Amino acid sequence: MKSRSNKTWHKINGVHFTGELVDGTQFVSSRENDIPERFILGQEDVMHGFNLAVSSMQPGEKAIFTIPSALTMTKAGSPASIPSNIPPNQTLRFEIELIAMFTIIDIFKDEGILKKIVKNAEPDRKQSHSSDFVFVKYDACLMDGTSVSKSEGVEFSLTDGFFCPAFAHAVHTMKEGEEAVLIVKPKYAFGEQGRPSQGEEAAVPPDATLYVHLLFVCWIRRIGEDQAIAKKTLRIGNSQRIHTQSQAVVKGTAC
Repeated sequence: MKSRSNKTWHKINGVHFTGELVDGTQFVSSRENDIPERFILGQEDVMHGFNLAVSSMQPGEKAIFTIPSALTMTKAGSPASIPSNIPPNQTLRFEIELIAMFTIIDIFKDEGILKKIVKNAEPDRKQSHSSDFVFVKYDACLMDGTSVSKSEGVEFSLTDGFFCPAFAHAVHTMKEGEEAVLIVKPKYAFGEQGRPSQGEEAAVPPDATLYVHLLFVCWIRRIGEDQAIAKKTLRIGNSQRIHTQSQAVVKGTAC
């Protein structure tokens, strides 16, 4: 399998702010036209102090930051265009509200598989496991929204892969419970050959980009003396409860 060397960036999909001098004089506000600013954290034309401020926030958070004059240029020391109209050599005060932010991972640093995290996994969930088998739900579509493959639950081996090469590559970067949208370029989908229709599934045209909504439900664990029992954990129990429940699936039978 191709070696993965991820590139990650954080897309700010909406931030409102008002900038003032320390004496209260307002010099900029996104609320005047009610259009939130959008940018990528670390973007070259963003004020360095503004980048640092927003990177410390969580979506839905509102905070006031006092930024010294040394941080009111870009990281490279050039005048910033985001926010605009920044007065030089001044300590600035910003009231910032972070509306939305999502993480994008370029799995191979070639923009062939872009992963946008829709829902993060719980902190205690694992990214890697001794098992090679996983259980996922997915919906793969073309750019126009035509669904070409969909399942409310399918298991497969990461070694053997499933549907198209992007699936195994993406799951390798995910934790149980994580939900993501993949943008899959043809080289990691069905290439210049495409894929003919299969049953009720529509055909994938040659050189088509796929958009995949993928939920990594869980690893499939083998338990028992001879590991003959396959276990899919559909919901994590509370270890502090006296009576715990688990769901196990005997190999070859349904949940």
